[in-house]
Amino acid sequence: MSKSIAENKNIRTYKMRIKDKKFKSKVIDYIYKYRHFENMYIILLNQDYKQNIGDFRLLTDYEIMRALFRRTTPKKLEEKLTYIRNKYKNHQIMNDLIKLSKDLKIHNLVEIMKRVKSEYKGYFTKIKNGDYKARPPKPKKLSKLTNYTIPLDSYKGFSLKRKNQIGINLNNKMIRTYINHKELEKVVGSLKKIKAVHLNFSNNELYLLFIYEKEEKEIKEKPYKSAGIDIGINNLLSIYVDDKETPSLIIDGKKYKTYNANFNRFIGKLNKEISTTKDKNRKRYLEKYRTYLYEKRNRYFCDQFHKISKRVLEYLEKYNVTEIILSNNLNNLKNNGKCKLNKAVKQNFIQIPFGKLLRYIEYKAKDYGIKVKFVDESYTSKVSSLTEDIKVIQKFLQYNLDLTNALGGKRVKRGLFKDEVINIIINADLNGARNICLLGNKKAQQNYKIGGGNRWLNVKLCNPIKVESDFELCRLIAS
Repeated sequence: MSKSIAENKNIRTYKMRIKDKKFKSKVIDYIYKYRHFENMYIILLNQDYKQNIGDFRLLTDYEIMRALFRRTTPKKLEEKLTYIRNKYKNHQIMNDLIKLSKDLKIHNLVEIMKRVKSEYKGYFTKIKNGDYKARPPKPKKLSKLTNYTIPLDSYKGFSLKRKNQIGINLNNKMIRTYINHKELEKVVGSLKKIKAVHLNFSNNELYLLFIYEKEEKEIKEKPYKSAGIDIGINNLLSIYVDDKETPSLIIDGKKYKTYNANFNRFIGKLNKEISTTKDKNRKRYLEKYRTYLYEKRNRYFCDQFHKISKRVLEYLEKYNVTEIILSNNLNNLKNNGKCKLNKAVKQNFIQIPFGKLLRYIEYKAKDYGIKVKFVDESYTSKVSSLTEDIKVIQKFLQYNLDLTNALGGKRVKRGLFKDEVINIIINADLNGARNICLLGNKKAQQNYKIGGGNRWLNVKLCNPIKVESDFELCRLIAS
């Protein structure tokens, strides 16, 4: 039997870089205006919230604010608008907002106000859940603006009607530039499937984000088979498939670690020259060059991780895997400020965008009929997957028990884990990957039985295939 999911749709984003200098110069001026508008809007809301003025609900109602900026008075909002206009008649920030809004497209401003409101909603939720370190949205200096996105409203916010052109509406007037419609259609399928376009400014580069619907392919049902993936720095991905035949796979992460280390060394030298040079023109040039390098690094990791995520899914599809089990702990640790690694390791850990790799795997998996599940990977690298039950260990950890002697083994060397119960040395990252697989797979066999019947498991955990590049991974999949 086959299960048709062709009717189900998912939202995708395609990112395109714009190189048209005239278009960029016009658009970037508007980007700073939109960011300035958002800054003032945040200041206005912060004043109301901190001083407990009591107008927060009215100021975050986009219908009221839109009518206020466009000097209209709908009957249903007449009373509230009269109150706001009288109270903020001489308010400097409100008057500046109204003045600035005349130069910008109101529909785009509404989308920005919705985004700010959503950020405040997230802040209030954190406070309600007891996170008193949470902070409300705050304005950012325009002189230090490195990344900003303008959500273009679908109502005349963009136009693809002219052949090989796109028009962007930022001030009730289309600003046009060349794009190859055929290349765009190769990705999105049809221009009619594009639901929205966002304008992204990143380190002096300009991107168009095309948001479109992609229909999922019809996928035939397969017998359940899971795979656990452990993410790290030296070994970027360690993949264990829960069967007897599929070889374990490790994707080397040292080249990304080396790239990041070399980048940091060069940036360090650049920062030193910027701080010591007295030539203003030279300093300005070096600062622009530094910004360019940061964006180049972002594009490098984006490109590499897109390729790796696709190849990994092709590899798992080849061996009929139906579910991937991942851990999001690594990404969460980067964002919650609780990382306690030493400076050298922490720098690579923080700067290499593991979160992007996880997101790429998660959303691309739908195209291969593979489900994705996230689990808590606590103690997966410290517990033997052969002789101990990781589920039991995690359960007892809730009671703060000392389980040092109940882990089944320990790391004896970088990359090696020794099971002291059966006296076997296995790959440490694959041990963690198998534990992650066991956490998410209810059907997986946990206990290892001493004897010749489990030699296949020894091979899978001791002798993985290791690849260092996208090319090697392609050859492996094709073999």
